[in-house]
Amino acid sequence: MPAVYALVVLVFAYILEHHKVFTIREGAYALLMGVGLPVVFDLILQLRDQFGNEQGILYLAFLLGSAWWSDIGGYFTGVLFGKHKLCPEISPKKTVEGLIGGLVFAILGNIGIMALIERIAAQGIGYLASPLTLHFGRICLLTPLLALLSVVGDLSFSIIKRTYGIKDYGNLMPGHGGVLDRFDSVLFITPAVYFIATYWPIAF
Repeated sequence: MPAVYALVVLVFAYILEHHKVFTIREGAYALLMGVGLPVVFDLILQLRDQFGNEQGILYLAFLLGSAWWSDIGGYFTGVLFGKHKLCPEISPKKTVEGLIGGLVFAILGNIGIMALIERIAAQGIGYLASPLTLHFGRICLLTPLLALLSVVGDLSFSIIKRTYGIKDYGNLMPGHGGVLDRFDSVLFITPAVYFIATYWPIAF
């Protein structure tokens, strides 16, 4: 908390000193990246520290799967069946059909991965040394909600890129952009998964 407060003060002090070239918009972007990213990655670490290796791995797979299965399913469904644009001015390639296909694919993908983790944990392999009892009804209910959050995150960062006239956040992975291009949707999901793990867990 003190670090967040210090960052906010420094950003606004910089805006006051350089207000002609560094506006509130740039300041808001700096705060988003300077505060939002560390908080999200800290929550990922807390999933491991608070809930142990087994559940930590499970919830990490849950949040990544909700984002990445949805992305993969949305892409292929959109290519094959996409006709109705979802947000043409923000992300011209996204379609309503792709959104629906992504939600279905995310549910199926998460069920498969969760079942695999449950089986490995039952056998006590590696970090999955203790058995897990999963609530697949909650997984099916929560996955589409998380997948929708991932789409909101993806579109939100697309707006930022369009505002600043950039295609990717980096060139670390040719064809995929930078690390943030792969994790923009995850940033919106992680806090929700942390609250799920705390108040409405999918594993016991």
